[in-house]
Amino acid sequence: MVVGAASTAHADQAEDFNAFVQVLAIPVYAHSCGIMMDKAVMDAINAEVVSKMNAAGVSEEKGVEIQGQMVEEFKANADCTEGSDDRTNFDAMLKAYEGN
Repeated sequence: MVVGAASTAHADQAEDFNAFVQVLAIPVYAHSCGIMMDKAVMDAINAEVVSKMNAAGVSEEKGVEIQGQMVEEFKANADCTEGSDDRTNFDAMLKAYEGN
């Protein structure tokens, strides 16, 4: 039973980490593509990033490291073009926060 509980805890932590990375991707994409966001929306997203980071058990130092890696990857690979899959996904994620 301990193995099952450990397995579940690991799966939960992986889900928490993925949620952290997904929320962090919003400001990283915006930064990489030069997109300005409303301050209230940015504040809400930043609060969510911190919440998800804490839930995933990621230290602030590690979070900053992950963000730096994402910035480099996004600068190299993100498609900032209106109508691209990347931009469409960003717009949808941003819209969810603009409604709050």
